[in-house]
Amino acid sequence: MRYRGVQDDLSRGPVPTLEFQKHQVRVFAAFKANIYSPYFEHTLLYPNEPMSAPPGGALTPEEAKELVAYARPYHVTILPEQEAFGHLHHVLKYEVYQDAAETPTAMC
Repeated sequence: MRYRGVQDDLSRGPVPTLEFQKHQVRVFAAFKANIYSPYFEHTLLYPNEPMSAPPGGALTPEEAKELVAYARPYHVTILPEQEAFGHLHHVLKYEVYQDAAETPTAMC
């Protein structure tokens, strides 16, 4: 098979550390997987929208770049999945983002 990948949902619990994700890359490579697809809803930090991600519970842009560079020698491609607004209830609950919601959301 040309593509052998693993998807990891980083929105349903603690976000793994960068070091653990590097460990995962090594394990995936050992099993000949060549794609690692982290799934994000609200756990990818966008510096221009800091409220969208939980403090200390999100992958930063710098960490993402480091992970991509780390995976390259292992022949593992990082293929991130950033979910659309339908999955962003953790973000859209904030008043500042309410205008982006397709339907009204309850403030939590």
